[in-house]
Formats: sequence, C-alpha cells, structure tokens
Amino acid sequence: RGLLSFIISGIFHELIIMSACRHITLENLIFFSLQGVAVMIEVQLRQGKLKQEPTGIVRISCVALQLVFMSITGRLFTGPFLRYRFFPENLVV
Repeated sequence: RGLLSFIISGIFHELIIMSACRHITLENLIFFSLQGVAVMIEVQLRQGKLKQEPTGIVRISCVALQLVFMSITGRLFTGPFLRYRFFPENLVV
C-alpha cells in the first residue's frame, strides 16, 4: 500500500504538468516510484537492531547517502517544471 501511494502521487503530479504544460514526461512518476522503493528498502532495513536511531558515523553516512540520493533523483522532479517554465520569470510575490 505504501508504494501504491507514491505511484498515485506521481500520477497526480504528471497530471498537473500535463494540464499546465501540455507535455507528458513521466519524470515525476519515475521520481515518486523511486522514492517509494527507497522507503520500502528503508523499512526492511530498519528491522530488529536497526530499529533504533543511528548514532555516530552510521548517522553521518545515512544522512550523506540520503542527500546523494535526493540530489540524483531530484532532477526528475524539478526538471519538467523548469524545462517548460511552469513558474513565470516575472512572478511577483
């Protein structure tokens, strides 16, 4: 059920891009699917002794791996929004 919620979220993000930019890229669907798989792997790894919060060098390596993973997959999420100028350059905030 957890992976399904990530896939549905990816589908809805694709619908947003399709309705605003008139392009289907499937990048957001892939991004959310990868995130769902990563969460499933983390849940499986965090059983037994690893159920506690990591400390020391293990915590530092976990944070580093998470940042690397997000920096690699983050382009899948932001790419379509930037490529098709989803946000106008002259946006007044």
